[in-house]
Amino acid sequence: MDDQIRQEKFNQQYKNPSNFAKRRVLHEKFSTNKYDWYKWVFDHFDFSVKCKVLELGVGIGTLWLNNQERIKKDWDITLSDFYQEMLDKARQNLEKVNHPFHFQQISVENIPYPDATFDAVIGNGLLYLVPNLEKAIKEIARVIKPGGTFIASTSGGKYM
Repeated sequence: MDDQIRQEKFNQQYKNPSNFAKRRVLHEKFSTNKYDWYKWVFDHFDFSVKCKVLELGVGIGTLWLNNQERIKKDWDITLSDFYQEMLDKARQNLEKVNHPFHFQQISVENIPYPDATFDAVIGNGLLYLVPNLEKAIKEIARVIKPGGTFIASTSGGKYM
């Protein structure tokens, strides 16, 4: 798939929070796995008690909403998305979660933080839609501290 078509598909699916929410409902309604996907992803977090975390592509905040009782109080969490509308919806959805979050509009291909800023970076269901994957991976590697963690869950373009 060429980059222009991939970008158009990305924009169509993820620019608008309602499109993303519809997609989430499909997953929840028709998934054959009885265990929540976001809980499964969170199960793989092996972060220290004091940790600086960046999530790229937060969507509507479901990862944190579905695991709010598991968030460590000393985690410094920045949630980002390419689209401001998504970020606004995530902020709205997470208002009642008892944890402070930082919200920032970010392109995964140009992360506006210095080298070695984060202990952990999360890219949940994001990488297969990034136009320039090599550039994105380099940016992610750049902002992770030595010995830090990158958590990525993804699927193929034809998974549904």
